Amino acid sequence: MPPLHDSGHKQGRAAVRWLRYAGILTLVLAITPRLAGAADQPLLLDVQINGHSIGKIGEFTMRGTELMAKRSELRDLGFQVPTLRNSSSSASPTAEPGGLIGLSDLPGVTWSVDERTQELRVTATDSSLLPTLLQVDGREKPTDRRVIESGTGVTLNYDIVGTSAGGHTGASGALDMRAFSPWGVMSSGWLAYAGATPSSSGKNTAIRLDSTYEFADVNTLRRYGLGDFITSGLAWTRPIHLEGVQVRSDFSMRPDLVTFPLPSVSGSVAVPSALDVLADGNLVISSQIDAGPFEIPQLPVVSGAGTISMTVTNAQGQQVNVTQSFYASSALLAPGLQTFAVQAGLVRRNWGSVSNDYGGIAGSAIYRRGLTPKFTVEGSVEGTPGAVMVGAGGVGQVGNLGVLNFSIATSNGTGHPGAQFSAGAQRIGREFSLGASATVAGHNYLDVAAMNGAPVPRKQLNANVGLSLRRLGSVGVAYAGLDQDSSPNPVAADITPAQHSHIFSANYSIQIHHVSFYATDFKDFASTGSSNGLQVGLTIPFGRRSSMGVSGASDGSGQVQAQQSAALIGDWGGGDLYELAKLLGHANIKMTERYAKLARAHITKTGNTAKVIWTMLDKRSPPGESSDKKPPQGEAERQAARNA
Repeated sequence: MPPLHDSGHKQGRAAVRWLRYAGILTLVLAITPRLAGAADQPLLLDVQINGHSIGKIGEFTMRGTELMAKRSELRDLGFQVPTLRNSSSSASPTAEPGGLIGLSDLPGVTWSVDERTQELRVTATDSSLLPTLLQVDGREKPTDRRVIESGTGVTLNYDIVGTSAGGHTGASGALDMRAFSPWGVMSSGWLAYAGATPSSSGKNTAIRLDSTYEFADVNTLRRYGLGDFITSGLAWTRPIHLEGVQVRSDFSMRPDLVTFPLPSVSGSVAVPSALDVLADGNLVISSQIDAGPFEIPQLPVVSGAGTISMTVTNAQGQQVNVTQSFYASSALLAPGLQTFAVQAGLVRRNWGSVSNDYGGIAGSAIYRRGLTPKFTVEGSVEGTPGAVMVGAGGVGQVGNLGVLNFSIATSNGTGHPGAQFSAGAQRIGREFSLGASATVAGHNYLDVAAMNGAPVPRKQLNANVGLSLRRLGSVGVAYAGLDQDSSPNPVAADITPAQHSHIFSANYSIQIHHVSFYATDFKDFASTGSSNGLQVGLTIPFGRRSSMGVSGASDGSGQVQAQQSAALIGDWGGGDLYELAKLLGHANIKMTERYAKLARAHITKTGNTAKVIWTMLDKRSPPGESSDKKPPQGEAERQAARNA
């Protein structure tokens, strides 16, 4: 039997040996990542996708046998990079330490590296590549914040008419006074009568129309108003005149912004090709595209039905033609786009007849939002003492056929609930158009307008059909029916009576060269008297701003009118004012309006841009005017600068 102390000694040596092994293993595990990190090899590779060079050098990292790159680098090279997965998901790639993503983790991507030529050769499916975005006319997204130039000043617009008849003389006028600055616009409108007034009282009278302060924020596309205004509404609500406060959306501050959904085209080419896209026969884009997927968002089209034709031509002249139909409607909002209006104040009564006649307090709010490219939701709420109305509706596109709209509103006035229903359909085509709408309201339905003297239309029916005969002109027929009760709350001196009308009309028009001819006939089937008529007319233009019109009616009346319109700020002689803004490189149209009024002497100082502008102007110069005439110097040039 061996001694006990010898056995204990062997066990101690074994324990020491295992402790050594554990220490060595711990050291190896600690050093391995550092060794791996030190083995990372940075590479700059010429990237080729599906056999074609993209003309970019990519920055990569070779870690062992895996080629990796940063997320931003992969997107710049045109790869679709899915969202990084968490630890419990395996549907998308995982970022390694340092924010690197392996190319092998990208779905649909295989790769190889040619070390001799330093090329990365990638084979990828269309779904794994970012499409090339083509913009029409090179349009770019506007900057996040727009700086608008605004001046300071005061204006007075007036229109005065004097009359003399039967020994009585009088005068009337419309005045519009405005003061503007970078902090907003203050305006006030008036009607003035002297002598023989409309009421034959012979007294001098002045009637205030609207007095308003407005501030427009072009970056948020909101307009703030204080004073008199007409409320914003929807197609199935009725506007009212208020004096109070209003906050609303206003897209008119961005004339370049298209608010309704526009069609887009997309595709893929295997080799570099030439792409031509036509909308209704008009060329909208012609561009060279690289191999891979491509997309053209928001093609500029007019509202209504139409067709888009796309032609792809490769280097060998082989062509592929694709045609698709579309329908665009301004009644829809682009997805995510929204409009609103919130307004409250005192109701203006007898506007245009009395300066300060107010009803009770009232308020309303509307909201519209584009949910999808083919559906827009909308809602409205309004109230005044004695009545509250709440309603909702929507506008939807049915394929490429047209749009449908609907709404339902309910009110609670004088303790009796009421309802209003409306529905409609519309299609606008290049050759054939039609539309119909119906609105029905119960006898207990009341809104703010009804509580202030405006009768409620109990039934409204409208329908129209139009047909283009190409060179033979166009023809259309329409029907409009209205059943309206008398005012439930008469507040004006003239009580609006009940109205019942069923009018059928037909029209024809044709343009021969620059001469336009039209004829219109109508008849009211609800009237017992003579309620039909025929009118024909002819319009002959003389130059860009002059025209003469001749018209006659079936009742024996006729009219001959000659018109000469004033030169507008955009009539600078070379084309559209926005084209001038593009040539001058202006960020806003106000600055361009100044240059449009400058003499040649001053604008020539702008350098090469002026040469382009005046070359365009000289194309329209009258005979005998030389395009190389030197501009005058001295006082005329300084005066032009002061006018700017």
